[in-house]
Amino acid sequence: MRLRIAPLIIGVVALAGLLGGAPVGADGSEATNAGKPQIGEPPTSQTSPFQSALLDAVATPRVDRAGALAPHMEIDNASRNSVRNAYNQWFLKDIVVPAGWNGNRSTCTPGMPSTAGQNATLSMVNYFREMVGVEPARFDAGLSVKAQKAALIMDANSSLSHYPPSNWACWSEEGAEAAGNSNLALGAAGADAVSLYMEDPGWNNTSVGHRRWVTSPDRTLMGAGSTNDANALWVLSEPDEAAYVPTIIAWPTAGYFPSPLEPRGRWSLTIPGADFFGPDPFANVSVSVRETTGTAHDVTIVDSSSGYGMGATIVFEVKNIKLAKGHADTTFRVTLTGLDSPGFPSTYTYYVTMIDPATTPLANGVYGAVEGISLSGNKVKFYGKAKGVGTQPTVVISRNGKTLGTLVATRPRLDDMKGWQYEASISAGTYKYCAHFANPSAPGGWTVDCRTVVK
Repeated sequence: MRLRIAPLIIGVVALAGLLGGAPVGADGSEATNAGKPQIGEPPTSQTSPFQSALLDAVATPRVDRAGALAPHMEIDNASRNSVRNAYNQWFLKDIVVPAGWNGNRSTCTPGMPSTAGQNATLSMVNYFREMVGVEPARFDAGLSVKAQKAALIMDANSSLSHYPPSNWACWSEEGAEAAGNSNLALGAAGADAVSLYMEDPGWNNTSVGHRRWVTSPDRTLMGAGSTNDANALWVLSEPDEAAYVPTIIAWPTAGYFPSPLEPRGRWSLTIPGADFFGPDPFANVSVSVRETTGTAHDVTIVDSSSGYGMGATIVFEVKNIKLAKGHADTTFRVTLTGLDSPGFPSTYTYYVTMIDPATTPLANGVYGAVEGISLSGNKVKFYGKAKGVGTQPTVVISRNGKTLGTLVATRPRLDDMKGWQYEASISAGTYKYCAHFANPSAPGGWTVDCRTVVK
């Protein structure tokens, strides 16, 4: 692990009103929207009555990595190709793996996810941990058994609670214990739930506590359980004093970042070495976010807190981020002014470059993306976007391996990612169209993508 560029989930029922939690019922459950993935508030180390017992019970050596899946690859945030490849070959591979649950809700049989589903869940946790530069986590089998019972409780009651009452369907003591120590999701399971925790949506998640637990450097021992429609990710395990600790944990990360993971404007920065037992390092901070093209974004600080994972965190909402599919690389300069933390200047700046991982820049400065293909009557339209540095890029179109012609992407400004399209008449059959991008002032190119259409 290298130094990176320096630079459904519920809270405490009894304090929900004070903490600004979501509406809860008399039994402590949280209302959910049917058919929509749900997370409530994150667990905190103060919410679980079982935490003290857990610290005494877990005897696994802190530096033991047995049971952890080896990372698919190391991610170098300073390398566009490294970030792009990891997203395409790691994230996209795991996100589509179903939980594969073999239990039964009607008989309250907890079951377990399939091996593939559980491995994808852990792999997704470690994708995000690798992205921010912390050590990989592993799943403890005992914690996963308990987490599975918590996931069953949430699924059986179509509600979320860190304190499920004993009259809930499929309630068990171990499931209730796990609920108090876990990120909880409903309507999402397995790797998909982990991705939801990192986005941390909702008015009651401005602390992004789920995200902070997933990426906390000192929490390498976890457990997970999933039905096909719920997840419990045990995160309140014994802190690992031997874990590698980066200077900052930013989400989106400093350096290159896949734009499909941009968390809808809810950005955060954690200083793992800071907490609020001393002065709040963010008490007098202001935050600005500006694209290097000059475009400034409105920013609202929505939270600064400790208590979720390691260190103190500031969360800020960045408005009007517009990154359409096939967008050109877009760099944001993030500046915190008034920071009060040892080892940091009072003004701290880092850069986030959003990339579309479906595009590949060439050495000669050409970017290309295929957006799709459509068929209307006897007409086929194959279309996408392209960008070139210093000259207009050309797009060579082929059909079933035969070159059809060369297009020039319309582009009034060099920094714009402009569209191209190819239209032709076709008869019945199966056709594979491909786009090859080239710079007329330099040799080479790359076939970005192909699309197939059947008439």
